[in-house]
Amino acid sequence: MMISPLQAKLLHQLVCIFKPCRVLEIGGFTGYSAIAMGSALSLSSPNAKLISLESNIEHIRLASCYVQKAKLSSVISFIAGSAEDSIEKLHEMQRGKHEMFDFIFLDANKNAYTNYFDLIMRYDLLSDNGIMIVDNVLHWGQVHKEAGYEEAANRQKISKNVRKVASKVHKFNKHVKEDPRVDVVILPLFDGLSIIRKKHVS
Repeated sequence: MMISPLQAKLLHQLVCIFKPCRVLEIGGFTGYSAIAMGSALSLSSPNAKLISLESNIEHIRLASCYVQKAKLSSVISFIAGSAEDSIEKLHEMQRGKHEMFDFIFLDANKNAYTNYFDLIMRYDLLSDNGIMIVDNVLHWGQVHKEAGYEEAANRQKISKNVRKVASKVHKFNKHVKEDPRVDVVILPLFDGLSIIRKKHVS
């Protein structure tokens, strides 16, 4: 469930390159990815902030300890609850201000990826020049099989749950690809990473 050290370094590097002012993480877990991004934020801008959404309060307690040890408590904050509810809460909190996020990292419940994406787009949470990074979009190397790139006879046996999640992630990938508001590229790195950005209308 936790990103690898190399992936953490990539996130850190991307934040250093893009220098976002506001970062949204959906799926906090132990706080490892938040610290990877937050440590780059503290270098790029003294006022930059990261908000991490996490449904499990025990995970937040653990992550908060590590954030404190990393001396990033002034940069990273957590919102407890389901991601859908927390995104709605963020929308309510910023009503009238319409503050967007320049960098969004999505690594939460794969079955709800489409819901998260739709809420982000509905509330216009991604800034015009921002990027959204989505993890696990190839899900254990099973998504391309669900997409029909391997004959059923050649498939290795996998659990029903893995296949079910892979099917959901495949539908998410198609959903994003067919959305006229964004451009997306899927990189075959780690467990699959999507980079999503808004299309610029001339």
